[in-house]
Amino acid sequence: MQTPKTIHYSDYTPSDFTITSCSLEFIIDETSTRVDNVMSIVRKNQDAKVLHLDGEHQDLELVWLNDMLLSEGE
Repeated sequence: MQTPKTIHYSDYTPSDFTITSCSLEFIIDETSTRVDNVMSIVRKNQDAKVLHLDGEHQDLELVWLNDMLLSEGE
């Protein structure tokens, strides 16, 4: 396991994106938990090209963007 990197306030820069709404649904099973997440994200910086979402120990199943299902690698 990797040691977490300390991020200092002086290193912080505001995000190029903002989440305007977030809806979570938890499906708890005996052997697993599934979380369905629907977010509305708005680009604040029109020059920004990449949205990076951090996560650990997760399997990403589907991503929709502007009502279009993205394929792996998009």
